[in-house]
Amino acid sequence: MEDVEIDDLDGGHDENRRYRSLSHEPAPEIHRVDDLEAAHEVVRRFLAQWGAGQQGAEPMSFCVVAQTEKARDALAQQLQATGTRTTAITAHSAHTSTAQAVHVATMHRAKGLEFDCVAVVAPKGFLDSAGTFGNERQLLYVAMTRAKRGAVLVLY
Repeated sequence: MEDVEIDDLDGGHDENRRYRSLSHEPAPEIHRVDDLEAAHEVVRRFLAQWGAGQQGAEPMSFCVVAQTEKARDALAQQLQATGTRTTAITAHSAHTSTAQAVHVATMHRAKGLEFDCVAVVAPKGFLDSAGTFGNERQLLYVAMTRAKRGAVLVLY
């Protein structure tokens, strides 16, 4: 988050040198792919690696985070087509600890939540400092820091 202006919510800017996280999230795997379908394959392998949906395994929570509802829903549909049960976190449904389901959310809806493993899927432009989406780096930071044990960032 270096060189990123922080809005102090009072019409000015804040600095981030004095802020420290109490937890140190895992370093994410980073994958660059050509499209959302290829991103789904990386996410599917990541979830399998961590045991999502496996019976008898240590219960863990999973979330796939996308930048828009459209991308979230497309990823959920692809996961369901390959046998993964999903549940969406939306404005109308509260986060629940649904057992044996992978949560899917937008970056904004994931704020304040925690999961054992998080897969973040975003356009490649999100890593550019002068991107076209607004606060991309801040959104990526929020999304990636939802993970307690494992994280993957897939850029398409």
